Amino acid sequence: MRAIWTVVVAVVLLGLFGAVADTDAGDVGDSFAGELDGLRDCGPMRWGEARPECVRHLQQVLRARGAPMDVTGNYLRETTRYIKEFQAGRGLHQDGVLDKPTLDALAHLPDGPDRWDLRRDCVSLRQPTGEAAGSQGSCVTTLRARLAVHGIAAGRGATFDGDAAAAVRTFQQRAGLPQIGIVGPQTRLALYLQLPRPSPGQAGCTVRGCLIIIGRADTRGIASAFPDNAFVRALLAEVISAAVCARIRAMPAVHVACQAVGSYIIDTVAGALNTAARRNACLRVAVGYPPGQRAWFPLQVTPDNGPKCAAASGSSG
Repeated sequence: MRAIWTVVVAVVLLGLFGAVADTDAGDVGDSFAGELDGLRDCGPMRWGEARPECVRHLQQVLRARGAPMDVTGNYLRETTRYIKEFQAGRGLHQDGVLDKPTLDALAHLPDGPDRWDLRRDCVSLRQPTGEAAGSQGSCVTTLRARLAVHGIAAGRGATFDGDAAAAVRTFQQRAGLPQIGIVGPQTRLALYLQLPRPSPGQAGCTVRGCLIIIGRADTRGIASAFPDNAFVRALLAEVISAAVCARIRAMPAVHVACQAVGSYIIDTVAGALNTAARRNACLRVAVGYPPGQRAWFPLQVTPDNGPKCAAASGSSG
């Protein structure tokens, strides 16, 4: 049980999550307008659709969202798979059917190359394998930009090549994810996690325990960043668990058995954060035997407005 508490504290330290942003729809150029218009004219579709031209419009739009698939005109397993992925990222019913809500969302692409968000605008990305197609387009350029944010060079261009795959594996290793070079839902979400900033009010950790004070501004930011989408919340819990475990294993002075604790992490931390944010307070987290403390804290997460909060928040809190 103590391992669970330690993982939760580490999650709070990772803290500053990227919010799932709403992106405005817009044009993507005349060369692609016909595909979007054709998809809208065709209307809803499902597995076994008998209009191959309509399915080709759909597959071209999925390719624009990064789907590494061939345009065959057949609405079968592969097309259904990427429709489900897109529905999951948008919080839609995940049945692989192109119903009206899915069609409306799919046919409205972000306005401009800097408006794409891998979490909601793209599906899984990969390089070509054998005769299978690879990903290309704005999702790939966005991927390279996100990798650069994490200090990982990923080459250039809108085609998912070997450089991009190698960079993805490097990122996955750092994040504690399987190093497969494919940008699936976990990797796309992890690319938007941010590392915590140093805090002067943080008392720190020893091999016996931790005392952490998260400043007011960071507490408010973290609390507001938790997504409402249940699928994304659950996925976020998995990604954070993996990232936490990777960082704990990299700290030789901290000996802890690491395990993923699923949505328990999100629900526990979210509740405490919301309380502190409403009170414009810091978040105080104590676990184990914190520095200077003789009492054992299995886990204590409380609002804090004391001197350490003032030090952690500075003049901007």
